[in-house]
Amino acid sequence: MAARTRSGKIFESMLETALRENGYDFLVQGRVKGSLAGRSHKVDFAIRAPSQVFVSLKWQGTSGTTEEKVPFEVVRLLDLLRKAEQVVSRGSEEVTLRAERAYVVLADDGWNRHLKEWYERGGLKEFIPHEGVEILDFYAFMNRVNSKQL
Repeated sequence: MAARTRSGKIFESMLETALRENGYDFLVQGRVKGSLAGRSHKVDFAIRAPSQVFVSLKWQGTSGTTEEKVPFEVVRLLDLLRKAEQVVSRGSEEVTLRAERAYVVLADDGWNRHLKEWYERGGLKEFIPHEGVEILDFYAFMNRVNSKQL
């Protein structure tokens, strides 16, 4: 378990570096209070500028249940997007966002290939319409970050 967690942190660190190098203003590991189910929602990245975006990084190093949690994460992000403003905090730092969109980023190679491709093609939209939330592979997301297209 430790190796997978460490590897997930490496992906997070890579994304954090790419965001910083490309001029994004963001908060890492932010908490949004009062989200769905009455508890706080941890977002891996709350991007403040140039646009306001939530990013949830889903790491799947080996076969497991992360891929089954994607639909609920989409629903939780939709809940955040439909609200006028969200206060995101980490420690004493606090920002107010009116997020325009959100991303669920699928990282590493432990995913069921067919399910991952189905998510990326938008297959979940047949069951859960999720306008404003996009599901992308880590490398496709990194390309967006590097080309400043978030």
